[in-house]
Amino acid sequence: MTYPKGSQAGIKHQDLGEGDAFDSEGKRFRALMDLYELNAGMVVKDWRYVVRIANIDVSNLVAGTSAADIIANMVIALNKLPSLNMGKCAFYTNRTVRSMLDIQAMRQNNVYLTVGEEEGRPKTMLRGVPIRISDKILETEATVS
Repeated sequence: MTYPKGSQAGIKHQDLGEGDAFDSEGKRFRALMDLYELNAGMVVKDWRYVVRIANIDVSNLVAGTSAADIIANMVIALNKLPSLNMGKCAFYTNRTVRSMLDIQAMRQNNVYLTVGEEEGRPKTMLRGVPIRISDKILETEATVS
């Protein structure tokens, strides 16, 4: 198993001894407490199957003025992949970009960008590839040069 550089491999355990805990009704009871921590890494099997669209000016995107053509960039990103049949393909965006894509899908008649529903939840897709929200993608990143 891989793990982040500079960290310890495997599961770390810390015995915290006895302490106060609370049940679902808020009643206090004594409990034995332990802390378990696992730092796991991720390995991409083939780097050619990862594409990043960087330097999206979110303020222009929201204002609608001189905004990047995100749909065009997404199509270019899909075409950089060797195959769409290797694994499960998906786009990950922050909430602002996903909101703007949803608005574009509602406003224009675009056969590539669609908004539907799956299991009672809204699902936006570009050419059949789902667009998912990740709160870890920040709008405040430095520009990539």
